[in-house]
Amino acid sequence: MFLTLKDEPEEIKSALESENGNAVTEIPISEIDDFPDHPFHVVVDDAMNEMADSIKKHGVLTPAVVRKKDDGRYELISGHRRKKACEIAGIDFLPAVVREMDRDESIIFMVDSNLQREKLLPSEKAFSYKMRLEAMNRKAGRPSRENLTQVGSDLEKRRTNEELGAIVGESREQIRRYVRLTELKQTNNTFVKPSIKTVSELLYDFMNLYGVNAWALSTYDSKKGLIDNYINPIIGKAKIKDITPRFMDEYYRKLLKVQRVVRNNQSFEGETVSPRNVREIHKILNCAFNQAVRWELLETNPVSKATLPKFEKKVRDIWTMEDLTTALEVCEDDRLALAIHLAFSCSLRLGEIMGLTWDCLTIDEESIKEHNASLFVEKELQRVSKNAMNVLENKDVLRVFPAVLVSDSTMLVFKKPKTQSSIRRVWLPETVARMLVDWKKQQEEQKMHLGSEYHDYNIVLALPNGRPMEGQVISRLFNALIRKNDLPKVVFHSLRHSSTTYKLKLNNGDMKAVQGDTGHAQLKMVSDVYSHILDEDRRHNAEKMERDFYKKAENQSLVAPEAKPSNAATEQLVNLLNASPELAAQLLQMLTANQAGQAATA
Repeated sequence: MFLTLKDEPEEIKSALESENGNAVTEIPISEIDDFPDHPFHVVVDDAMNEMADSIKKHGVLTPAVVRKKDDGRYELISGHRRKKACEIAGIDFLPAVVREMDRDESIIFMVDSNLQREKLLPSEKAFSYKMRLEAMNRKAGRPSRENLTQVGSDLEKRRTNEELGAIVGESREQIRRYVRLTELKQTNNTFVKPSIKTVSELLYDFMNLYGVNAWALSTYDSKKGLIDNYINPIIGKAKIKDITPRFMDEYYRKLLKVQRVVRNNQSFEGETVSPRNVREIHKILNCAFNQAVRWELLETNPVSKATLPKFEKKVRDIWTMEDLTTALEVCEDDRLALAIHLAFSCSLRLGEIMGLTWDCLTIDEESIKEHNASLFVEKELQRVSKNAMNVLENKDVLRVFPAVLVSDSTMLVFKKPKTQSSIRRVWLPETVARMLVDWKKQQEEQKMHLGSEYHDYNIVLALPNGRPMEGQVISRLFNALIRKNDLPKVVFHSLRHSSTTYKLKLNNGDMKAVQGDTGHAQLKMVSDVYSHILDEDRRHNAEKMERDFYKKAENQSLVAPEAKPSNAATEQLVNLLNASPELAAQLLQMLTANQAGQAATA
């Protein structure tokens, strides 16, 4: 458990192997000072004791790096753990390479050599990033011996946190968050309670330290909307120390009388916050106060003990197979018909349908004939706010489409699916596969017709000019189809439920197979949402049991037991019929007539 030269990163190894007068020197440990404000902790644990034992046997195989101070002593740049292990082992000298470095160069070297550790505390990253950034900012103003141009010029004058992010494999925004953590610390690198007093202050830190890492774009946007519209205006100024379960009960009761806020051009005139909305708000606050407990701002979470308003989850209305067949027969829009078929046959979400590109489809003639036609779900089309994209630094975004209106506060993007399990292959029925083949031919004709005016993004269900078509276009067409043909009122997403229902019936309730098509992260989601389907089949099982067992047994008990002829009587009857064919024919005719009479009576 000790370091050798081969364990060092390449840039550190090359520095240690340099022949520019940097020979390894045995330096008395008593003359070596630790690096000022060294951000990495040196802990005496089992690994340290193991290193000390190894040094006793083999010595220090990787020399430390030091620089000479003005007072003649040495400042340790790299090798603090090796120095400590030598002290434990009772060794008075430390092999080291003496380097000529200024303060900023030594900071950068010290940080880079320690960031290679496997286990680093967030506080260690935070302070080391801050030290390196400050050194880089100072160096950016003057050339170095090895580089006659400024650092900013070498890296196209990118911001130093972007440069550091590229070096350590972190995003620019993540570097900023780590550095911000240093504001919540004392100079001895130990956490202290942040100066958070109010609910709004807690939610601000909660969103910027927790939400940006845990939430997707749409989730961040929706939760920020709930915070801005229903939490901060009402209880934002309340002190977190004054929050009690009773306080939360009163707040939730008051919320039920609050007018809903217009959002995303949706009007809720006359509507108040619903119990379901209250539960979503509760989830945010409960999670935020859990973080407050972890940050040692509070001892317990008062929100978790609040009483929530009663909420009855409604079962989503879905079409029967007859409804679906009727809808497809009367549908006159080819785009809508194809979207309906994809939602039903492949159990796709609307965003997944609109995010399909032709390279994700396998619909060649051979695959169709071999029943191996399929589509691969790897992205979805979604409209997200520019604010969320900026804060989350385009998290999970695969492609940003040009805005049609410059003033738009939102953008259309291709993004990764909802969950990892949503990335999946779904096999296509032959009929749907051939529909897609025909649709592609129509699209190719449209491309030829429009020429350069066609924006080719390779999207399956695109607008006539090739631009991405939003899901709301399909939803509007779907609602118009329902109104025009007096069909049962459902939402487009219910087709995914209809699909799952039908597939469960086809495979006798094999939820695991259906889960592969739906892309649900957990099997429990399928069983919870679609359990009513299985309950219906179980009811039919009871009917079958009654008919095939109990009724059958009851009917048999009412029939008088027939007298079984003896073997001797049977033998005499057989001999008589063999001797008189005419008698056998008459008996057969009588039996046939008797059976016909029974059938007519029944």
